[in-house]
Amino acid sequence: LEKIPKAINWLMCFVFLNFTWVIFRADSLSQAITVFKRLFSGGTAISEDLVKALNPNILYNLLSNLSIPNAPVVYMAILLIGCLILATLFKNTQQKVAEFKADIKTFVVVTVLLSVSILSLAGVSTFLYFDF
Repeated sequence: LEKIPKAINWLMCFVFLNFTWVIFRADSLSQAITVFKRLFSGGTAISEDLVKALNPNILYNLLSNLSIPNAPVVYMAILLIGCLILATLFKNTQQKVAEFKADIKTFVVVTVLLSVSILSLAGVSTFLYFDF
């Protein structure tokens, strides 16, 4: 594994995790198989509702007004590339720990988030591995 480039290792891990999430979240094996069939059917149709749910902005409106074929697909591709750039270029948690400086602002934010988390424990959430 050391001989495989880091980018390829990252991509393999990403793909593996996404495939296994489908298996864990599907209600049945047949539903998971249906998802995989649709994933590899070769279609590029993206629902307009999905694009609108992702808060279309000036870019989506511009692509639509320019009469670009498959504007939703282009929009989603640009959105995915932007997210990929954000995920790979910014420092991750381990890199930030070395430069962490506690201050009053951090204390207040953490306290508020902890309080909201504790208060939300009463809510019902589904156990991810229950269906598995």
